[in-house]
Amino acid sequence: MIAQQQLFLMFAFICLLFFGVLGWVVYLHIQFNKLSLHYTRLLADVEVPDLKSALEHHFDTIGQLTRKVTMISNSQTELVQRMSRVIQKVGLLKYDESGDSGGRQSFLLAMLDEDNSGVLMNSIHSRSGTRVYAKTLSKGIGQHPLSKEEEAVLHLANKGL
Repeated sequence: MIAQQQLFLMFAFICLLFFGVLGWVVYLHIQFNKLSLHYTRLLADVEVPDLKSALEHHFDTIGQLTRKVTMISNSQTELVQRMSRVIQKVGLLKYDESGDSGGRQSFLLAMLDEDNSGVLMNSIHSRSGTRVYAKTLSKGIGQHPLSKEEEAVLHLANKGL
């Protein structure tokens, strides 16, 4: 009876050991397949014979991309600085200066950059002719005092109308 129990325990132990080893082999097989897939992907775009060369190639590519991103970032910074100096705000106000010209043919035109610097043009139309005046603006302040209408067109330009 004791020999049968020992034999049964030995058989159970061997079965457990067998299934344990079998489970471990299945786990290792799955891990190997994952590793093989990663290795295949790593070498997919590179025509080199070994992993070391592939990694060197990928590191070189990362270095090139880093330099390109830096160049693009610098260009973008420069463009943002330039954009602050281009005309971004425009305001137009038409009016009738003298009342004898038959319509609102006179106008004020403000063209400003981000800092409200730019030019303010005033075209005054009458039967005797048209005169055009221009004032430069620096940060919203003119070289000469601004009229109510000129202030109004600056306000329109800042509102985006």
